[in-house]
Amino acid sequence: MGWGSRLKDSIGSVVGGGVLFLASFVILFSNEGCSVKNAKAIKEGAKAIISLPSVEKTDPVNNGKLVHFSGRTQLGANLTDPDTGVSVEGIKLIRNVEMYQWHESRKTKKEKKIGGGEKKTHTYRYYKNWSSRLIYSSGFKKQEAHRNPTSMPLKNLNIVNEKVNVGAFAIPSGLLSRLSESDDLKLSAQEKYGLSQQFAALYKIQPDGSLYKGTPENPTIGDVRISYEVVPAQDVSIIAAQSGNTVAPHQTTADRTTFLISSGVVTADAMFKTQTEGNKMMTWVVRLVGFMAMAFGLYMVFKPLATVADVLPFLGNLLEFGLGIFSFLIALFLSLITIAIAGFFTALFWESLFLFWVWVAS
Repeated sequence: MGWGSRLKDSIGSVVGGGVLFLASFVILFSNEGCSVKNAKAIKEGAKAIISLPSVEKTDPVNNGKLVHFSGRTQLGANLTDPDTGVSVEGIKLIRNVEMYQWHESRKTKKEKKIGGGEKKTHTYRYYKNWSSRLIYSSGFKKQEAHRNPTSMPLKNLNIVNEKVNVGAFAIPSGLLSRLSESDDLKLSAQEKYGLSQQFAALYKIQPDGSLYKGTPENPTIGDVRISYEVVPAQDVSIIAAQSGNTVAPHQTTADRTTFLISSGVVTADAMFKTQTEGNKMMTWVVRLVGFMAMAFGLYMVFKPLATVADVLPFLGNLLEFGLGIFSFLIALFLSLITIAIAGFFTALFWESLFLFWVWVAS
């Protein structure tokens, strides 16, 4: 690629960099507001929570109130895979499907030339491996000798039990789906797990309890393996709004909902503490994302300067390095300022809202 084309591309990146730079301020500012809202919702819940002494029956007095309770899940019908017929007792059945396919990796080597030009050399490598998603070989550089099937026979699937109770409470499947601690389901006899005749003719049960279509001793492109996980019946702890004989999300004044479930017998304090820690971690993750977006946006804005200096490659490399350090430092400074200002105005807003409600109530 010639120097003129590179300069034109780098100038075009200024617009994208400017958009990314401005967007980073929105990300950082809104993140602080979300963090404060989440924290206030957690504190509000911790003050309003009612821990139920028993789940054997529901008390209409608690309808609409935020309640906490623990108990053993009682399961209704079995979970059944509609495609394979595999049936098992549990809260959630997870089907994992993988196909043996070609993978393509590309390495690009860039070499700058005197005069501002740049030479790119692409090296392609092909290897076989398992993947849970379809890899389209039509996009490969070398397609002829590396063709994959055009479709997956089955997709990954999560099936949640619709009939689960904890004492007198019917637990919504949407809340149960959040349970993630699962056990591997090792299939054995076809009859024991209800594997259909149609699937048994195509997929064989392996010693590790998975289903396999193909030659497991020597996998070839197109071979498929299916494995299962199950979330078993267990003790759970729930924080939600009581709604008759079930539970629902509890709306807070901070425009957030509280709808929590944990494996095991966990106190309300411990569940709220976990929420607080998760909120803090997410706040820092988004802060990092905002900072990186700002730094990269700034770098893209100033990138044409390095491209201009690439007439002498060593000078271009030196300026490119300097622009990276400059963008990092400026983004760090602006990010800290934005976070501080956002925190101040967010706290001021909530304090004003609180005083307003106090005035209305009086």
